[in-house]
Amino acid sequence: MIDTIWKWLLDNYPGIVIVLTISLVVWKISRWYFKFEERIRKCESFDNLIEDVKTDIHSIHKDIDGVKMDIKSIKDYLVNKDQSATSILAMKNSPMVLNDNGSMIYNIVNGDRFITENQDVLLSRIADKKPRTLLDVEIAAKEVCLDLLSNPIFDGIKNIVYNHPAVKIKKEDGTESDYVFTIADVCFVLSLPLRDIYLKVHPNFEDVGDIDKK
Repeated sequence: MIDTIWKWLLDNYPGIVIVLTISLVVWKISRWYFKFEERIRKCESFDNLIEDVKTDIHSIHKDIDGVKMDIKSIKDYLVNKDQSATSILAMKNSPMVLNDNGSMIYNIVNGDRFITENQDVLLSRIADKKPRTLLDVEIAAKEVCLDLLSNPIFDGIKNIVYNHPAVKIKKEDGTESDYVFTIADVCFVLSLPLRDIYLKVHPNFEDVGDIDKK
């Protein structure tokens, strides 16, 4: 009996090996399939969570867009306010410089100390704006101050603006009047000395708009 079985195995071993091999392959494939199916089921269970995340991301994008609009509105207002401050706090002297009124406010907010303590961040922010002309530097200096109003470095100045009473300013006709200076005024009076410091730190700044060099 054993000899008969052994003889049959020897006679049919190629087929037996093939059958066993196929069975092993089918067994492995079936295991892989069941694992894959289980992963699919787990992924499907997260569908609702993924949709919730997508909804939250969309909502966050809308909130960010709203914040950008608010910031732009505030900056537009401050820039317009700055235009009126120009005639009150500075004088055109090629380039523009602070007049007595501007210098007074600059000293009230301790402008020298503020710029000295925060010079690195202020100058790097101006450089980030890549000014191409001298006027670009002046504008960038104002914009940097406006951009940083929400930064803690301005907290001390904002407290001064909030608590300080009206100051006496001199008008062009020589008379005096009360003037309540704002944070926009402060950004303006800081910007002109900041412009000069930037140009001093960058003595080789090339004004690409200088027609005398062309």
